[in-house]
Amino acid sequence: MGDRKQLKRKPVTEATIVYRVVGTSDLNSALLEPYFRPEDKPQEITAREKRYPELLDGICVDSSIEQARITLSNMRKAASRDGESEKWQDGCIAEVVLQPDQGFDHENRKKSHGKQTIWGDSTNLAGAVCRLHQADDRMTGED
Repeated sequence: MGDRKQLKRKPVTEATIVYRVVGTSDLNSALLEPYFRPEDKPQEITAREKRYPELLDGICVDSSIEQARITLSNMRKAASRDGESEKWQDGCIAEVVLQPDQGFDHENRKKSHGKQTIWGDSTNLAGAVCRLHQADDRMTGED
């Protein structure tokens, strides 16, 4: 049996929708772009990231809007616990459409937690945002 934790980074070959928590409710790509950059110094590096350092060049996204809402809720709770309760108050969920031939790669390990890793130029990723959702069901904008 092969290594189940093997890196499965592949180019995007069909339109794929993913969700990313962002700290703005504005669809302006320049305001969204910082949220599509990999972390400079992750707080914790997992064993898998040590084994496959290129994971650190990607960003974590959610496979569903429901999972992204849970992620945003958890981020708000952590910020509140750390005394930064206003940090994610304006947080929204960006709906991102990854298209083939745009230089995007992804790894979908099909795990129950609904997380994926995506790679690509942060400006192009921000430009792939088609709409923003509030933590509830409201949309903040469309292209």
